[in-house]
Amino acid sequence: AQKAFYGAAPIDLPGVRINTLQPGEKATLTKPEHPNANFEAFVNAALRKVASAIGVTYEQLTMDWSQVNYSSARAALLEIWRGFTAKKGGFASQFMAPIYRAWLEEVFDKGLIELPAGAVPFELNPAAWCHADWIGPGRGWIDPLREAQAASERLAGNLTTLQQEAAEQGRDWKMDAQQRARERAFYERLGLDPDPGKPEARSQASAAPPAEPGDEAEEEVNGRTSARRHPAGIPRIARRKTA
Repeated sequence: AQKAFYGAAPIDLPGVRINTLQPGEKATLTKPEHPNANFEAFVNAALRKVASAIGVTYEQLTMDWSQVNYSSARAALLEIWRGFTAKKGGFASQFMAPIYRAWLEEVFDKGLIELPAGAVPFELNPAAWCHADWIGPGRGWIDPLREAQAASERLAGNLTTLQQEAAEQGRDWKMDAQQRARERAFYERLGLDPDPGKPEARSQASAAPPAEPGDEAEEEVNGRTSARRHPAGIPRIARRKTA
């Protein structure tokens, strides 16, 4: 009877198949009930797996910091920073270092650098001349006050150096020191207090004139200290004098 009824009362729509109901039949639609109460937990679990696979935290992937406190954020940052440091080192050694060596070799070939007397030529020890510390981007601070105090404690206990602390924030400690010297000299020329928050620093300040920017002597090269450095930390380049 059902087949005969459907055959006698067809409904034809182009490209559509429709079932014709018999008298008394009812079409019941499904109720997916999405999103349900477990949808957010499911998505968060999936995102945590994705973050773990790519080496970042869930918070960095989703930018959701609602469930984070200082301790958990600090622990997560320290954990992933090791991976970032390894990637930075690989990028520096495999990409930046070869470019730097090629550039420095050309500089030496053109005679643009005057070597100190007795210095080893570039071609005899290129690895020593090309040695460089690639700083890269800074790690950043979660709580600047706490982490600055911790850095001061590490420096006071000889557990770290200014170079290491500055490099972790993507800065060159020598350039920072030179900038501070320039700012101090500028304040003193204007008759201003260079240390308004540190009265004890004024009483202990040296009367020696500040060094000119960029006149810092390079570390010993083969026992000599006559080489000069550019304020950016690279060897000062000067054209070789010709007869």
